[in-house]
Amino acid sequence: MKNGMKKGQVTIFVILGLIIVILVGLALFLKNSVTTPEDKPITVDKELEPLKEYIEECMYLTAKDAIIQIGLSGGYVDPIRADVVPIQGRYTEGPGILFPPPIHGETFDPETADIVPYWWYYDSGNNAKTNRPSLNYGPLSIETQLNEYIRDNLDECFDFLPWEQKGYEIKPKGNKVVKTTIAERNVQVDLDYEISVTLDGSELKMERYRTEVDVKLKNAYTLATRIFETIVDPEAPYLERLTLNVIGPYAMTENSEFPPLMEVVKTGRQRPKIWIEPQVQTKMEELLQDYVPLVHLQGARDNIVPIIINKDPTLQNFFLNFIMPIDKEGISDFHSYYVDFLYLSGNNGWPMHLKINDGGALMGDTIFEINFPMHMAITKYSFKYDISYPVLIRIHEDDAFMGEGYTFQMAYEVNIRRSKPLVGDFSMIEVDTGGTSLFCDEEQKKTGFITVKTKDAVSGQPLADVDLKFDCLAEACSMGTTQLSGGDAIWSGKFPICWGGQLVPTLEDYFGKSQPVSTVIDEPGEVTLELEEFKEIRLEVRKKEIGSNWVFLPDVQDVPLDTDESAMVILKRVPDGAESIHHAVGSALWNWTTPETVRDNLTLVSGKYTIQAYIYKGAGDGFYTEPKELCLAAGDCGGDHKVTLNMSMIGNLDLLENETIEITVEDLQKDKIIIYIPSVNWDDLNYITDLEVMADLKPKYYSYLDALKPKFE
Repeated sequence: MKNGMKKGQVTIFVILGLIIVILVGLALFLKNSVTTPEDKPITVDKELEPLKEYIEECMYLTAKDAIIQIGLSGGYVDPIRADVVPIQGRYTEGPGILFPPPIHGETFDPETADIVPYWWYYDSGNNAKTNRPSLNYGPLSIETQLNEYIRDNLDECFDFLPWEQKGYEIKPKGNKVVKTTIAERNVQVDLDYEISVTLDGSELKMERYRTEVDVKLKNAYTLATRIFETIVDPEAPYLERLTLNVIGPYAMTENSEFPPLMEVVKTGRQRPKIWIEPQVQTKMEELLQDYVPLVHLQGARDNIVPIIINKDPTLQNFFLNFIMPIDKEGISDFHSYYVDFLYLSGNNGWPMHLKINDGGALMGDTIFEINFPMHMAITKYSFKYDISYPVLIRIHEDDAFMGEGYTFQMAYEVNIRRSKPLVGDFSMIEVDTGGTSLFCDEEQKKTGFITVKTKDAVSGQPLADVDLKFDCLAEACSMGTTQLSGGDAIWSGKFPICWGGQLVPTLEDYFGKSQPVSTVIDEPGEVTLELEEFKEIRLEVRKKEIGSNWVFLPDVQDVPLDTDESAMVILKRVPDGAESIHHAVGSALWNWTTPETVRDNLTLVSGKYTIQAYIYKGAGDGFYTEPKELCLAAGDCGGDHKVTLNMSMIGNLDLLENETIEITVEDLQKDKIIIYIPSVNWDDLNYITDLEVMADLKPKYYSYLDALKPKFE
């Protein structure tokens, strides 16, 4: 053959092929057999193995507690630290919700309810906001939160007394340094913590420990992010469109539950139909409570497509809208996850925001009418809906924690304005792919030695055991802990290089005031940080009532709350520079058989605070839905023309950024703080529309803010 190879050429290619196969095999063998320093097993003396296992079991249990809380609170161990403070009963006005929500006047109990942040919501100015945390970058990333929680709570798990009774003499010698890695199939926790152990006269030591927590946290987080990307997509906002599709069939004039979006109808002698907004809201909440749980992810474990027996294609297509397709890339074992969507009606704790046109009694406009030879009228119905309500999204896997199971949940605020989905600025969010920053590595710490001193801001005395964290843009490094030495509480070491960093001190029961620190190569320095002890102070709430003519007088006498009234007070400390934000949240119920009894305290430090405070009234006799003469003109307005609400807000006080109050150290030496809240008199409320005065309450007292400043006694 003219183009054929010679036998010698074939032999050469065969030999080359064998060499390539051998080299590839050798490379794979070396890759799988060589252990990196990070993956080398941690060994200790045989006598210390039981103690090492005990410490690693404590690490596992502490990490497990943190991971469970992170799942229940949408990626946060402590949502309040992230400025997520839901406004109880008004969840569409805050950054998160409570689950399960308190109802019937109960107040938030952290033992029974979790704060779930909105991963997408809108503030009062209709600006899009997100509370979605990063997986492993920044001071509030999930990995950083795990590091800090495990480090700060390990001592609650450690109990070396039984070991000491067995003859172990245990002396911790260093600070705890925790490094958490959220891997594909588990969460890995490494601890550097030097412990000297004397046993039978021999001194031994341990320095490094490792445990793995059997939960696919990264997988759950990635799945939550994929859901988030789908429902917030501005081209097709899933839950908003679904809400409009559910409401649509019920918003028709014939036996309608809701006012129609747009319809022109011919009527006989019957008068145009009338809807009452509070009644519409109650029915809509009940409808969505039934329909939202039908949403399922395509391919998830609990995906159920309702099959209509009569095979009505219209009805079948309606239910197919409840199957949500998502991008499954990067999600292992997708089919093993349960995914649930939940909305609870106002009666069950999550009232929605609903506004239809201008509210009140909603009726059509008669645009043509004749009476002879027969009565005929043409009526135009046109209504624009503003709707906001929360949806809880829960992701669950059964296999985590050796079969105990794991739940990760987040909240989303559905928003419709003028009967259209409210769409904000949005760009698709990339899922963190793992890896850690090099910023905090020891070789990056190139300053000279910097000494940090910590002291009490009030007494000036040194404060030891203060944890130090160095923030630089999106990076955060745990530096160490101050110790008493020579009459000062100090820590000394080298810092990473950062222009415009912040040194943040943390000590339980103290508020740490951060300080700007810019670091330079080889340059030493000294920094003093002050911390102020939190003070608990009794809370008392009193009303200043607006008159029946809706006029606020600054010298009006303040009065106590009635027995069926409750109050919620939120004081938010305004940070000075890069200081952390501190919330003091309190609720109060007064039982006047034992006057002066307060059910809650506030925890405060000195500084400037904004105030949001609310008074709620239990159900009374109810409100007229509209003036009686309107009922008589329109015909039957429904029973006794009254609607009863489970709870009504009758007072509020909003002192925001430009109206802050100053709380001093001297103020906090007093026994109690009295908050004065402008409110309406319950006896002056007759019609449901009277409650609308609450929306315009601030202009009535704005000129008299001095009369509403809190007092300390």
